[in-house]
Amino acid sequence: MALTPDGRITPEHLESLIVDETYDVIDTTTRVSLKLANGFRVHGESACMVPANFDEAKGRELARARAVAKIWELEGYHQMAKGAHAGAFGSVKGSSAPVMHAGARWSPDGPIGG
Repeated sequence: MALTPDGRITPEHLESLIVDETYDVIDTTTRVSLKLANGFRVHGESACMVPANFDEAKGRELARARAVAKIWELEGYHQMAKGAHAGAFGSVKGSSAPVMHAGARWSPDGPIGG
C-alpha cells in the first residue's frame, strides 16, 4: 500500500510491510518479532506485574502495538530520507539538514495534526 497523496504514512501502509510475526510468552512477558518485507525484524514486548492478571491476548496486542510503533518511526525516517515528504519538511537556515514541521508528527495511533 502506498502513502496517502499528501505523503502521510497510514496504519494500512505499515501493515502491508509486515510479512510474518512470531510470539514468545515467558511467564507474564510477551514478546513479538515482526518480519518486514525487506527481511528486517522489529520487536515489541509487554509484561504483566501481577501473574493473576496476565492475559496472553492482551499481552500480544500490547507487544504488537509497541513493535508497530517502531515501524512507524523507522518508516517515517525512511520516507524522509528518500524525500517523499518534501512539502512537510524544511531546512534550518544555513544547513541542509531537514527539519520536521509541527504538523508532520506521528504517533503509534496515527498521524497527529497537519
